[in-house]
Amino acid sequence: MIRRVAVVDDDDVNRRGLVGLLDDQAGIEVVAALTHDQALAWSEEWDQVDVAIVDACDERQPVDHFPGVAVVRGIR
Repeated sequence: MIRRVAVVDDDDVNRRGLVGLLDDQAGIEVVAALTHDQALAWSEEWDQVDVAIVDACDERQPVDHFPGVAVVRGIR
């Protein structure tokens, strides 16, 4: 069984690195690599995802240090 995975992280290096690691795993298909803003713009696209890996914290954000929380709420 193939698991469809979406990776959400505002840090390009972390996002790309995790996607690279997951791409090497049998049984995993990375269907998206998104920033928090891109993930918030999704709606019915989440229906095609089995697993979402969301980086919750981003200390570089001046107002909201936990942008991933809004993403998880949106997915739910």
